[in-house]
Amino acid sequence: MTLSIDIPDLPPNLTESQLLSKLYDMYLQVESYIISFAVIAAFWVSYHQVFNFIKGSHILIIYLNLLFLLLITFLSVTTSLVINYGSYQIPYIIYCTVVIMTSSLLAIIWWHATKDHRLVDKSIHQLFIKGSW
Repeated sequence: MTLSIDIPDLPPNLTESQLLSKLYDMYLQVESYIISFAVIAAFWVSYHQVFNFIKGSHILIIYLNLLFLLLITFLSVTTSLVINYGSYQIPYIIYCTVVIMTSSLLAIIWWHATKDHRLVDKSIHQLFIKGSW
């Protein structure tokens, strides 16, 4: 998975100020890149927090995990849409939908692992339910 910023194909005879102006024009691309990286980093941290408590494996968790990873990689596609078509609303709607789906899937993974103490210790489940976390 990669997030990328397209570097414009510039003529080699630009002045320093022209180059600086062209780089400044990339500001929105860089901003979108950083925001998406931060979102993916937050998912990465949350993912590890969830899976640090899961003590076993279950076929449904494996499939849910694969779907979660698919959505994470799809974030780079939706980021490219936002970078290239940020003046429209649809790329943002698509991006936000993928973020919501990814968040929901991580919550479903946690719910499945904790339901009936399926894949976590009972004490962890009780801490989570009581809010003593």
